[in-house]
Amino acid sequence: MAQVKNIPSVCLTADMWTSLTMESYLGVTCHYTDSNTELGSVVLGVSKFPKSHTADNIKEALSELISDWGLTGSVAAMVSAIQKLGLRHLPCFAHTINLIVKRAVEEHEVMADIRSRARKVVSYFRSSTNATEKLILAQERMGRQPLKLLQEVDTRWNSTHDMLQRLIDLREPVGAALASLSNDIMPLSSADFDIISESLEVLAPFKYATEELNGEKRVSASKIIPIIRMIQHKVAEKTALVRNASASSLGIALQQYINKRCSNVESIRVLALATLLDPRFKTFGFGNQDNAREAEQLLTAECASIIRLTSEHASQAEASSSQAAQNPPSSDDLWQLLDSRVSETQRHHSCNADATIEVKRYISDAYLPRSEDPLKYWQAHKEYPHLYTLARKYLAVTATSVPCERIFSKAVNLPEIAEETDAANFLEKWLVDVFEASTFQSPVITERAHRIRVIQAAREMGIVKYQEHKVMFFPDFSVAVRKQQKQFNDMKKRLQVMNIPYRFVYPAKLSFMHKGQRRICKTAGA
Repeated sequence: MAQVKNIPSVCLTADMWTSLTMESYLGVTCHYTDSNTELGSVVLGVSKFPKSHTADNIKEALSELISDWGLTGSVAAMVSAIQKLGLRHLPCFAHTINLIVKRAVEEHEVMADIRSRARKVVSYFRSSTNATEKLILAQERMGRQPLKLLQEVDTRWNSTHDMLQRLIDLREPVGAALASLSNDIMPLSSADFDIISESLEVLAPFKYATEELNGEKRVSASKIIPIIRMIQHKVAEKTALVRNASASSLGIALQQYINKRCSNVESIRVLALATLLDPRFKTFGFGNQDNAREAEQLLTAECASIIRLTSEHASQAEASSSQAAQNPPSSDDLWQLLDSRVSETQRHHSCNADATIEVKRYISDAYLPRSEDPLKYWQAHKEYPHLYTLARKYLAVTATSVPCERIFSKAVNLPEIAEETDAANFLEKWLVDVFEASTFQSPVITERAHRIRVIQAAREMGIVKYQEHKVMFFPDFSVAVRKQQKQFNDMKKRLQVMNIPYRFVYPAKLSFMHKGQRRICKTAGA
């Protein structure tokens, strides 16, 4: 909690997930820039959500979590499907891209048919041991390193791209394996592969954009506006080059859907300011220069507001220090009203002028190469002090809710491709490998057992890795545990007021330092 308590502005992402046993969970992550101008993130909570998934119920749970962490008034933006919290709301742009591509492919008669038949081919090989062995044998005979076919996942359009690309890569081995097996699977024809090949060319910009936006340790919200522009440009360019009529019509459909769904992206305040405050893009990131000028005016206004607030604090401090040395003004001072209005007008004009100068200087400064880190730029350019404050606020905003989804889809920071389509089965096998079978007295069933033992084993091991990926485990809080934690709400508020850091000791004991000693409370009255 201490790492976000003093952060003036944060961005939250939220997501709902339902397990294989139909238990619902709510996860929330927090993103910010720290005092060293580096991106940071923390999981605020992952808990069961037994209520119906109405906006009001989710709003209540999120509001409670925001309050528990002392973040009320600090949330710059919320990336989720919830718009009832009274916070600046952003849609998940990875989800937006997914909808654009899925809609275009599903409504394209030829591609929808090819995709359906491709899924059947992949399902056949993945469900038949004999077919899998034949495919491996066919690859080995061709002197290739054996690869598996990939099945798409409905919620990740990139998986459709990867499925079709893998079918192209294994076109000859798959054909040979199918020919040697007794089956009723209709293989993809040469014409089908021609359509797939050129369609993937048209779809490629969406894949690269999704991968670009999904990086957790990179500034992302500032990229949305320029990335949308680049997608539009590249799809139009590739559509003009393809020779296949089906691929060409798919490209045209993609252009129509992205124009429809993203036409107002440059008018979204948070995204416009993030783009302008990214020294790699500034005004060049905008397709419409009228929108760029409007964003510059918004930035100037916010900069002036910070200058004004700083000035007011300084004036109040100066007035307080000089009040003791001077007689207070007479309550019936004839000129008091006029003098105060003149002073306020001059201060307002001065703040606007200073803000305009600061913004203009920054805009005219040299652009940062696109490969460079914009946060390092701001750490080194504090000669723009008020814009630096705004950069920390807006460049911490994430473009997608993927960081939160990864709590569930990746479970513990495992690469998504590792889990494939059966995460539970993968984990049950992998946990035994990493922690050894002796850790568990019975076969591992991740959906209903061994969770505490897994947490304990991970703590004992220290650092757990899967293929060089550091793996993290989070405790699963039940409804009963959440109720136990909730009893400490009043105590947590008092500790926040007293500026005393606290944390939960698993699963529901409150721990904090008091007079140099660690106190652990099992109940709120302890």
